[in-house]
Amino acid sequence: MAVFQVVFFTILACVLFYSLFFKTKEEFLTRYLVYFMTMSFFFHLIFQSKSVVWMVLFLFCVVGIILYLDSSLIKKSVQILSMLIFVSLFRVPSGTTEFGSYLKEEHGIYCAGIECLQVSENEDVPGMKSERSAIQSYHLASYFFWAKGELETDSISLKAFNVMGFWLPERGSK
Repeated sequence: MAVFQVVFFTILACVLFYSLFFKTKEEFLTRYLVYFMTMSFFFHLIFQSKSVVWMVLFLFCVVGIILYLDSSLIKKSVQILSMLIFVSLFRVPSGTTEFGSYLKEEHGIYCAGIECLQVSENEDVPGMKSERSAIQSYHLASYFFWAKGELETDSISLKAFNVMGFWLPERGSK
């Protein structure tokens, strides 16, 4: 599967390079920024990379293109703000692995198979306390701007929303 992704990405890069640098008559800077922006978008799309570096470079290219345009300051500001929102949408999770990472980092809950383990510190005695419980429900519903993750076990009920990459716990859950 990885070989197919690399081959597809290479073909896409070559076709886009040919069409931008040999078929269009735009200025070199514009062609370069469009090429780089498009390639970083397809890199993310094909390889499912959530790396911040690719998002920052994508955003840098978009801002460069917008600032280069001959338009009013208000129009440029609106375009840059819309691109910021567009780039942050890549941070909305599409699979349960991101929800699992949130559970580990924020709540100390480790889920595998049909059980979850909640690890917390003892207040009375130095050390860790762990509690195992069976999973009743574990899923993530991903939408365009947001996602909703739910975990329900024998002893834990947790719901959280992800809005543009930021997890927000639902009130009253846990």
